[in-house]
Amino acid sequence: MDNKTIWFELCDDEVVAHGHPALDGCRGKQCGDGMVFFYGDGWHNHELYVANIRTGKIRKLSTKKGHLLVDDNEIDYYAIEKECINGVSNAYNKLIRYEQICRWDDFKRGIGAISWMLYPDGRYFADSDGYGMEDNDEENVYAIMDTNLDFIEPFRPIEDVAAYLKEIREGV
Repeated sequence: MDNKTIWFELCDDEVVAHGHPALDGCRGKQCGDGMVFFYGDGWHNHELYVANIRTGKIRKLSTKKGHLLVDDNEIDYYAIEKECINGVSNAYNKLIRYEQICRWDDFKRGIGAISWMLYPDGRYFADSDGYGMEDNDEENVYAIMDTNLDFIEPFRPIEDVAAYLKEIREGV
């Protein structure tokens, strides 16, 4: 599709998409540099689209049922194997099981980080009394996306995302 058939309308702090079959009438969240994220409705809808309203480009990042729509070269499996022992199978299967794929922060200077929770911390498995809690930490990976909707760096663990983004944005 081209940007002649797709258009976006600003409504308060949201953006409404028009002319895209899957997004027509959907409301999205602005996140800097002309970028908008459109999240699926409901607890178990993992669907995520990212759009550049300046160019009219739209990329679907995940399905309603929680499958990440990225190529293998957009995931650093080696780094994930080393640091995400509980979530590595979700990475290989490109699964979003814990309601988490989203932007890490706003886009600035043409780039932003996308986060993907591969495995939650132990509190996720606990009941209200703490029974069932596991002794583990969240395992999150991040990819760096540009405003052309390309991943310029693959999903992988990044210890300090804010510092890393600051460093690469200064090099842009």
